[in-house]
Amino acid sequence: MKNTVIKYMYRDAANYKLFFEEVVAGLVPQTYVDELSALGEDLDFMEFYPEKVGLPAPTFVDIGYAPYDDDPTCHELIGLDYTEREPTVDMTAEQLIDALKQDGVFGSVSVFMSTIRTTEN
Repeated sequence: MKNTVIKYMYRDAANYKLFFEEVVAGLVPQTYVDELSALGEDLDFMEFYPEKVGLPAPTFVDIGYAPYDDDPTCHELIGLDYTEREPTVDMTAEQLIDALKQDGVFGSVSVFMSTIRTTEN
């Protein structure tokens, strides 16, 4: 069965990065993947709060480094893709999309969520 992988990263104030991939059960509809892809270069800077959708949100502090005063609290969404890998979190693709639609999940690129809400109605 195909599943969906959500890719994201944490970037601290010194520009050090941690990359993450979590696999959810099932397929996110292609329309959502297309909407994310259509953002192009803006996607690299999409503020994303994974903990608000039930995904791990570690930072360098969690692995033993001291924080910088200006470290961000958000992660950056890289994208969604399909995979044959087994799920790594207890979440379905449908639950992921429902969670992504909630206010406060995305930071500066709230246009994406407005687009999804508009295309569904």
